[in-house]
Amino acid sequence: MKVYLLIGWQRVLLVGVTVLLASCASQQLHRDGLTLVAEGRIEEGMKKLADASEAEPDNLSYRADLLRSREQIANRLLTVANGELATGGEANAQAIYQRILGFDPDNSRARIGLEMLAMNTRHGLAPPPPSSTARPRSEERRVVKECRSRWSPYH
Repeated sequence: MKVYLLIGWQRVLLVGVTVLLASCASQQLHRDGLTLVAEGRIEEGMKKLADASEAEPDNLSYRADLLRSREQIANRLLTVANGELATGGEANAQAIYQRILGFDPDNSRARIGLEMLAMNTRHGLAPPPPSSTARPRSEERRVVKECRSRWSPYH
């Protein structure tokens, strides 16, 4: 009888240790994922964040970090892709759109960007060449500030 109780107690202990180790492993995945994303290793970081979220589906913090990171990174990369399109870098923009879809397959903005590039290619349309008279952004800001100060009724 005592042997049976001891075996049952060991089972409970084994299950408890297993749950504890699984929790520690998902915490490590989560931390590693956030670190990798911060270092710019986006695909690796997003994979680890997704793995941590799947390991503990009830952990809303893990899920929120995954969704927040995915959205922020996608927005930054979409801005870069749009800048590439504006300067004539269709190949770079296409690579960026595909990179976004690699970690966020449901991103509609990246899909639309790829479809737009494909449509432009089919119809032989090219984006306008970059303007040779374009001023740097800081110069534009200085000119706007100067104009506001000259023509403002409050100065």
